[in-house]
Amino acid sequence: MLAKDMERLVEKVTYKRGWTVYAFASDSAFLGDPYSLTLVLEAVVENSSRARYGQPVRAGDVKLVNTRNLETEEDALNEILNFIIEQEVHEAREFFKVGADYRAPFHPHTEEGKKNYESRKHNFEIH
Repeated sequence: MLAKDMERLVEKVTYKRGWTVYAFASDSAFLGDPYSLTLVLEAVVENSSRARYGQPVRAGDVKLVNTRNLETEEDALNEILNFIIEQEVHEAREFFKVGADYRAPFHPHTEEGKKNYESRKHNFEIH
């Protein structure tokens, strides 16, 4: 699939309120690769820090996608869905707290959280 075809597909995707997915095909930019796509997710989520817990905050991520091996629309949609799931897991890791001290054993922004999650990530499975 050409990146510009996936870019058009991304324009049709909706997710939950406050979450936006969009894309830029690199063939229209300076890179000129017809299979290079930049996938962007922006979301308004609740803040997970204790000082500002629950207040709205903007979050997001960017992923470079090589569309060369995406043969069908479903292949491309699966790539988009997996990108969204990765961000949802990130948010879950931020909000998952234990005990009165709100310890966050899998927090994605701490070294301990990254180490704890990465060493056990193989146990994570979505059904």
